[in-house]
Amino acid sequence: SYRGGTWVPMFRPTLHDTKAKTLFATPNTINIPAGRSGLSGTRDVLPDEMRELRAITEAIRGVFESSGYGEIATPALEYETVLTRGDPAAADPAYKLFDEHGNVLVLRSDMTIPIARVVSSRYANAEPPLRFCYFAHAYRAVRPQRGQAREMLQAGLELVGAPGPDGTAEA
Repeated sequence: SYRGGTWVPMFRPTLHDTKAKTLFATPNTINIPAGRSGLSGTRDVLPDEMRELRAITEAIRGVFESSGYGEIATPALEYETVLTRGDPAAADPAYKLFDEHGNVLVLRSDMTIPIARVVSSRYANAEPPLRFCYFAHAYRAVRPQRGQAREMLQAGLELVGAPGPDGTAEA
């Protein structure tokens, strides 16, 4: 819970939970300025709003599914080389980290390239058109003073292999 500018853990570790004991040895380890709820550009979604968000996403999901789009989920992390191969503008992603082998991983800023990766690796021999929909968090760098979101929920669809005006009109 948040008390007076400091996060205080709500649960108390058991005697056998040494990792939790280490993490929460001192409850005042994360100091957040008063009036702030966390990292700028991010937000907590509380139960009332979450119910509304879930109702909205379920309505959108119903429309996508009734139009023949299958929902797909991809990892939030991708190899940097996958993103830069698909879009040179993605060569400078907002958030990078390294895996246990030293490979550069990035948080996705969009779902198009991860879906293209899935299509090329898992649906290479599938008969087009392919119809995918998604509900996924995407991440981007922001300027804190502009009030932009670092993390956002995207809902969308990808129609792959439907050429011409009919494909454009459907998508």
